[in-house]
Amino acid sequence: MKQFYTQYLAVILIAVSFPAMAGEYPVSTIPKALLKDANAVIRRQEKVVEIHTLNKVTIKEHYVITILNEKADDLAYWGEGYSKLNTINSVDGVLYDADGNKLRTLKKSEIKDEKSYSQTNLVDDYRYKYHSFYHKSYPYTIEYESEVTNFETMFLPNWRPVSTSNVSVETSSFSLITDNNYSVRMKIKNFNEAAVISNNGK
Repeated sequence: MKQFYTQYLAVILIAVSFPAMAGEYPVSTIPKALLKDANAVIRRQEKVVEIHTLNKVTIKEHYVITILNEKADDLAYWGEGYSKLNTINSVDGVLYDADGNKLRTLKKSEIKDEKSYSQTNLVDDYRYKYHSFYHKSYPYTIEYESEVTNFETMFLPNWRPVSTSNVSVETSSFSLITDNNYSVRMKIKNFNEAAVISNNGK
């Protein structure tokens, strides 16, 4: 039997009419309130963590952010570390223009793979994969989808819908999927909503 722990942050949008040829994430659909004083808007942020066993955890992430000006260029990337404790299964990326039209997709040859020299690393074979479209025509939107498998459960991912200033959030969610008898401990800070626990009957 599986149980789901989900935390969700979203802006409820009023339905609007879109042009027939509107793209995937047009900037024109961002609520004006989210644009005020913002350098970027997170359009979609989903993280799904599934604990299969104590030695296998899959993490799926879907991240879409609109970069409004050059001050947010440092947010327009995908990055993931890996070692003998985890592996990167897949990553896909798309670059959109202001109207939400697809400009191009990520090429595997563009992904940088470098050794990490952070003093906080617990393993000496830690490496880091990184990608950026290095786009400079504003506003633009990037979308990344990735999947990682961890071979331990000592450290599970956290959830921070807002990680820096001058960034608005449309939708952000975190889901944890476990067996029904798995004990989950959570610490919630600066968030008033409790996690939603559901059972899918498996």
